[in-house]
Amino acid sequence: MNQNSVIRIQCPPLKKNRNERIRSLFQSIASWVFSKALEELVQLFGGTISAKRLDERIGELNRFVDVWDFRARQSKSGERWEIKDDVFVLEHEQYIFHRAYQLGLMSIEEPLLSPDFILPLGGARRSNFDRAMLTRRTSDDWGESLERVVALTGFRPLAEIEYPYLDYAPGAKYEFDAMNAALTIAFSLEEDQYREERGEEENINLRWANREYLKSYKGVRINSLSAPSKDPERRANSLDTFLFFLEKFAVPEKSRLLLVTSCIYVPYQLMKFIPLAIEKNLYVDCIGVKPAVVMKEDKIVFLNNLALSKASNYLQEIKGSVNAIASLADLYREELKELS
Repeated sequence: MNQNSVIRIQCPPLKKNRNERIRSLFQSIASWVFSKALEELVQLFGGTISAKRLDERIGELNRFVDVWDFRARQSKSGERWEIKDDVFVLEHEQYIFHRAYQLGLMSIEEPLLSPDFILPLGGARRSNFDRAMLTRRTSDDWGESLERVVALTGFRPLAEIEYPYLDYAPGAKYEFDAMNAALTIAFSLEEDQYREERGEEENINLRWANREYLKSYKGVRINSLSAPSKDPERRANSLDTFLFFLEKFAVPEKSRLLLVTSCIYVPYQLMKFIPLAIEKNLYVDCIGVKPAVVMKEDKIVFLNNLALSKASNYLQEIKGSVNAIASLADLYREELKELS
């Protein structure tokens, strides 16, 4: 696996004005959308993408990728770990893995610039711990301008299926609890030494908390933030949490923000946050925890049996990335027309 073969969509530089940043964004997106890897995946599933204009090609792709919506077809609860590979996907899993790698879903773990804020995103099972550890390693290697680490989580009740993976967070009830336990281990913090403000609401979707640990890490303050949802009928999503972070910490213009997730979500998460970066004159980058894989006779072999290591999971997240790009194309329709 050659890192040079990975296509990485990038946030536009801060030195450009708004229109220049939008043009730069879509030029970067074009390398992903017109890539041979994505075209080959479409062809594998019987599709043909023929449009030469970027806006039209994004539209074609967005109409096609529902074929990879395994969550809609298989998961009653909508959880990613319930997805299973069907016979066709199993027969072509190596073909899919290699192209997912090329599209940036397996190996982007280094930032492009030193960040001012590192933002590990909450997740399921062991991901909070892995992301907290990657955050610490990144702060060690890229911390020259780092002001603060702020974990972005929510009061999502942990599912029973997650408990076997939560040895790092005994007694945790919510994602917020699991991330706090992970931060404590990763940054050698005192688990009961913090100050905290909370918004206690009967509706769990509207609860929030901002915890700041009293001990810093090499001079860097550590926070854990759980945001309320913008919609009382659903739990907070990552965008709700990101907006809450910008508000709570009064993040100044031209700040460099680094999201830390799992590699499989890197393109999607970056696309979801880039509109805020453009409109608020910020720079946002995204890295992920790499899956444990080795190459054996040109095959990508996973070293563990994690739920999100299936080819169908990668197809699902490529679909999500295309959907997010289509949302950007709709948001910046006029600017994209000029570029196309």
